Amino acid sequence: MEQPQAPAGSFEPPPPQIRNFPTGPGLWRIDWFGLVMFPDRAMRARQPSVLVYLSLVVAPDALTDPSVLLKPDATLARRQTKRWVSVGTLMLLRIGDIWSDQKPVASPDYESAVFEKLQISRETTDLIKAGVSLDKGLFLLPLGEHPWHGENTHSYCLRVQLPDGRSLVVPCMELIRFYFGSSSALLSRLFDSPLLKVNLFSNVIFNPATKWMSLDLAEGLPRASASDVARIAGSHTAWLAALRIVTSCLKASTAGQDIYPQAVFPFEGLTDLTVTGKWLSLGGQANQTFLVYHLDVCTYEFPFNSVRYRTFNERKRRSSVMPGTGAEAKPKVVTKTGKATEPGLVEQDASTTLSETQVPVWRKRHFPDLDRKKLVGRRNLTKPPPIVSSGPAAPPVTEVAVGDPGSSKRVRSVMLAESAPLQELGMPDFLKSVVKAMEGLDRFEVSLLTASDDDGWTVPVELLNDGDGVIANELFIDRDGHSLQRRAAAFGLSHQSEHAVLVVLEGEQLIPLVYPVDQAGLQDPWPALRCAAQDFVSKVTHPNRIDVAFYNGDTPSQREAIRGWIRDLWD
Repeated sequence: MEQPQAPAGSFEPPPPQIRNFPTGPGLWRIDWFGLVMFPDRAMRARQPSVLVYLSLVVAPDALTDPSVLLKPDATLARRQTKRWVSVGTLMLLRIGDIWSDQKPVASPDYESAVFEKLQISRETTDLIKAGVSLDKGLFLLPLGEHPWHGENTHSYCLRVQLPDGRSLVVPCMELIRFYFGSSSALLSRLFDSPLLKVNLFSNVIFNPATKWMSLDLAEGLPRASASDVARIAGSHTAWLAALRIVTSCLKASTAGQDIYPQAVFPFEGLTDLTVTGKWLSLGGQANQTFLVYHLDVCTYEFPFNSVRYRTFNERKRRSSVMPGTGAEAKPKVVTKTGKATEPGLVEQDASTTLSETQVPVWRKRHFPDLDRKKLVGRRNLTKPPPIVSSGPAAPPVTEVAVGDPGSSKRVRSVMLAESAPLQELGMPDFLKSVVKAMEGLDRFEVSLLTASDDDGWTVPVELLNDGDGVIANELFIDRDGHSLQRRAAAFGLSHQSEHAVLVVLEGEQLIPLVYPVDQAGLQDPWPALRCAAQDFVSKVTHPNRIDVAFYNGDTPSQREAIRGWIRDLWD
């Protein structure tokens, strides 16, 4: 029974409750995904919902012996429960997972398979309906062995023809979850008509020689979706795959038909797939069709080597400086709310007056190609207007909803965003005084240019070598008895019409390095980071070259000293 554990010293975000799911101690298996529609526009009109089919687990020892769940009588498949959830919630849901009292409790080890050098193309794949019958009346997904899709025989799956004549069948909703399920915001966009590229990204720059890409994520999309969006931006095949989701829904709706989304792979070519599901027979021969419950690993390469991206996450956030005026924005007066201990996802449009919150979801997709590639983001550090409470704290908001807000109900908008298990370190200590100093700068625009997946703040310093190929020892630091690359953070500073990149490397003392750039230079911090590595080595080996340095510690006087030094740069 798969019950993933986060690495030692890290944490797994608590799973959100889905209030529409059954309550109580019973075990409920996610069987299939059905229609997509707006079931009640009076409650939710901002995004459609998908009908989730669940059945009560009756097999004894189901949590300790997952093999029993492969048997058709392991659950009450003929007495399924149907529950609507918004399409953005799809990233939490996988066929075969077990839920209890509105929370996920287990991902059973059904049957796992690895399909190597699988050819994905128009010739080897075709869209089918779950209830399709082949020659001689044989069903690709026989209900006798797999009764759980019986109420949705018109839902779409993608069949991949295997070299030995057998079939791999992936439900289209699982394709959507795996290849685009990095955030509830991205999933919601893909079901929103009309889907335009500007709804996902803009300002794309791509170097075909180096496969370096720069882009802006559309407003409201988190950095968790950077790789998914960059794939769409860098591949016409991926764009067509994303577009097919909403166009297939629109086509069915226009024709007055039940809406079952269609989906295909966002690439063509050879890949290795690791999947979990169940082998089914065909014509009396066992193990002829592998029905995928969830995709686990895909090795196909992304169409880039490195990505530099900007995010504009908070829909209603405003800079502390009014654009074009240099004047301070007025404090925002709000009513404070207490913190809910266990908010639940509900099927309603969220309030337009409550601020959005973000909930991390532990990553359940793996693309090995991304392990070798750089994705570094830029996020604004300029403080928003101060918030002033208008009175005593209001009761906690206990209900949250994914999707754009659109009501006056007491429901907070929430974004679900994929997250790898992270070490509970927060901001690196060597940056605390620097960041807090810059947050207190008036009339400056400050942005972090190195928002990496490693720790959200830094990247490894560039390793430079001399003419003999020797890497400078000064670029390494001793940490817990190990010699590791120093980490570096780059910040964009803008004041009036002047811009600069500030680089800080970790060390016993802080040696800030600043490089004037034009506005375009804020899009790519790597030239400044490379210069910083070289300058850092020069200054450490020749202390007389150090212009300014601060001790590594966070105190009010330290912050003010850094703040004053930055102001002096512009005087």
